[in-house]
Amino acid sequence: MKSLKASGLKERLDQVLLDFNHKDYLKTDPIQIPHRYSDIRDREFAALFTSLFCFGKRCLYKSAVPEFLKTLSVLEILL
Repeated sequence: MKSLKASGLKERLDQVLLDFNHKDYLKTDPIQIPHRYSDIRDREFAALFTSLFCFGKRCLYKSAVPEFLKTLSVLEILL
């Protein structure tokens, strides 16, 4: 089995980190939704539902997911 360095995986993952780990990318990515919550439990819940709803349909994160989470908050499921 090749090492990570020999396979080029490390370099590729480092490049992915550089490409996506900045605030400009966060503005256009569904991952911004969990960042709206301060409680870690709320963040985990929001991250789970955001990933479930947005997988393959990234356009949903601007409308459907925030509305869903807002509804849960009103119902006191998500505080």
